[in-house]
Amino acid sequence: MERQGEGFRVILEIMDEREQNIDAIHERDLDKLLKQEGLLDAFQKGEIFCKFCKTKITRENIYSILPESGAFNFICQKSECVGNLLEHIDNKTL
Repeated sequence: MERQGEGFRVILEIMDEREQNIDAIHERDLDKLLKQEGLLDAFQKGEIFCKFCKTKITRENIYSILPESGAFNFICQKSECVGNLLEHIDNKTL
């Protein structure tokens, strides 16, 4: 189910154990970001998967994009995956 007017989060950088930078883009800018990063074709072909559950990422289920180690990891909106993302971020800041 598509949620009109909602954006999704893009976690751009974890700076150190005391500070986090979290930037967001609106869903209408998703194609621009994906094209800029060379991922638009893979996304449109259904070749992008959730970092945690391996579900295919779509416009309807995308929750976050996490740049990490020179690559982008995508996270779906399943509550378990969002929880795993938060735990992953917490572990990186320890």
